Amino acid sequence: MSSFYRPRWPLLLVLVAGVAIVVGLAYLPSDDSGEARPSRGGSYIEGVAGAPSRVNPLFAPFNDVDGDLASLVFSGLVRFGPNGAVQPDLADLPQVTPDGTTYIFELKPGLYWHDGEPLDSADVVFTIEAIQDPDFQGDPVLADLFRDVTVEAQDERTVIITLPEPFAPFLARGATVGILPEHLLGDLDAAGLAEAPFNERPTGSGPFRLVRLTSAEAKLAPFDSYHLGRPFLDEFHLRFYRDDAALMAALRNEEIDGA
Repeated sequence: MSSFYRPRWPLLLVLVAGVAIVVGLAYLPSDDSGEARPSRGGSYIEGVAGAPSRVNPLFAPFNDVDGDLASLVFSGLVRFGPNGAVQPDLADLPQVTPDGTTYIFELKPGLYWHDGEPLDSADVVFTIEAIQDPDFQGDPVLADLFRDVTVEAQDERTVIITLPEPFAPFLARGATVGILPEHLLGDLDAAGLAEAPFNERPTGSGPFRLVRLTSAEAKLAPFDSYHLGRPFLDEFHLRFYRDDAALMAALRNEEIDGA
């Protein structure tokens, strides 16, 4: 359990956190408090070296670009905030039993997938059980972490995860993994999940919906029903470059807003 994926550029953390203070956003005049108020709208083009393969959080550690996109499209039980600390996401921070082995997560009310279907504890159980499948083809670190874990949906909003022994980094290493939709993937076996068309046209619950994915770029739009509040940006583009040299050339030529 020595490694795990976390978003690799600060802007991504800011976007996922729902904070509007990013380059290129407009600001309304300050109010009586003297504080500037961010306005909605605008777009941002971020460049990365590499290309996506499978936009699925269970495979994200294999490909940095997949991980970047998955962090925008999907949500976990908890998330990393802009300062790197673990914060609530789909669920509040859990109750932990005194022996440090059982985590009780309460999902927030009114959670939805990008297709409008409700998200509940069954999706959390499905995701963890997919990782526990003996034929799982995703991140082996996740497979190792969840191998002897038990998961139970006590009701539609309560998930109980029990570890075989205390493991202090569990929140950061396990509970941040993006949750997958059972209603779209529940009939697939491990091989089917690895090769599913879903991985190119994913449906998540994160702050942005994937509108279009080509060999050149991903176009994302804000999810109006995002549980932490609609992102301020109207469009976010992630543009792909073959290597760092091409990426830096695009930045110098002002083809992108950041890298």
